[in-house]
Amino acid sequence: PSVDSTLDEVTRYLQAPTETTADPLLWWYEHRQLYPGLSHMARDYHSIPATSVNVEHVFSSGRMLISYLRNRLQVETARALLCLGDWIKKGVIKDKDMLRALKG
Repeated sequence: PSVDSTLDEVTRYLQAPTETTADPLLWWYEHRQLYPGLSHMARDYHSIPATSVNVEHVFSSGRMLISYLRNRLQVETARALLCLGDWIKKGVIKDKDMLRALKG
């Protein structure tokens, strides 16, 4: 999805009534038609294991050892980097959209 379509999804999501759920993965799966881009991203985000083993593997493949960065990265930052890297590799986020977002 493009930045514009994702922003439209974000706007719709933020304007929707708040719902309480015990299972966020299930909620995003059930709402995948309404929020296709956000649903994909949220399911990636919520499915990251709470262990550093897979994190180390991902960063090692890019020659960025998480063991070196572990003391410098907040958990949320590491999670965001993992998701972002995966989304770029899978084409969920296009290079041109990423560059446009970074330039502001």
